[in-house]
Amino acid sequence: MTLTDNEKYACCGSMQSIPEQSPSEVGEALREAVWQAQEQGRLRCGVVDCAQLLEIDPFNVMMCVMPASEPDDVSALIQRTLIKAFCHEYQIRLIKVSSA
Repeated sequence: MTLTDNEKYACCGSMQSIPEQSPSEVGEALREAVWQAQEQGRLRCGVVDCAQLLEIDPFNVMMCVMPASEPDDVSALIQRTLIKAFCHEYQIRLIKVSSA
């Protein structure tokens, strides 16, 4: 289930008029979308695996989920910054989530 799969969130193919949801509703929709992607073999985890996919076929990437906290390691911070820029350039949705 994605937010647009649920009728109360459907809005003519646009995400602009989605009503506000509680964090638990959004979290549950994200959890279900990630679970379905994993079952279908469409989930990539880790910076190296994701970067390889983004390099090969960025137009078939729907969404990038990243942790909200900033890493302490400088190289990890640079990698995350590059992925954010790449997602912005190719108009890939970027979602930052807290550990909760």
